[in-house]
Amino acid sequence: MPRFSYSSYIRATPERVFQFHERPDAFALLTPPASGVEILRRDAGLHVGAETLVRVPLVPLGKGLMRVDWLARHTRYEPPRMFADEQVYGPFAVWRHEHIMEAEMEGTRLRDEIEFVLPGGWLVNLFGGPFVKLQLQNMFAFRHMMTKKYCE
Repeated sequence: MPRFSYSSYIRATPERVFQFHERPDAFALLTPPASGVEILRRDAGLHVGAETLVRVPLVPLGKGLMRVDWLARHTRYEPPRMFADEQVYGPFAVWRHEHIMEAEMEGTRLRDEIEFVLPGGWLVNLFGGPFVKLQLQNMFAFRHMMTKKYCE
């Protein structure tokens, strides 16, 4: 199963970083404006069972006709250390995402760990996996930059 990891240091406590992610507007703040992602519904909080429904373009930076709804449900909630979500339905065959906040020096190591499988079998994953990882790299660079902006 392909894995993706992104990590950065934030000069704020794990509690502060976790609280930022619990804000009602956090997902909107962490969504790159040019991504074409439309937030359809987001439950309050990060507790187990909370859901977020978005509409995403299948082609990055595309806003055309090829869009798919993506529902993610929170499956773990351990404040202020971590929370996790999994895709219920959407563009992936499998999607699991852990958001981890660990105390480090005077701040927090924020780490996103993702396991994913593209639909279509091993050949699609062999050639499409690196493309997905590049898109995730760009998205999480933006997300971590925004988290720093609001937490430091």
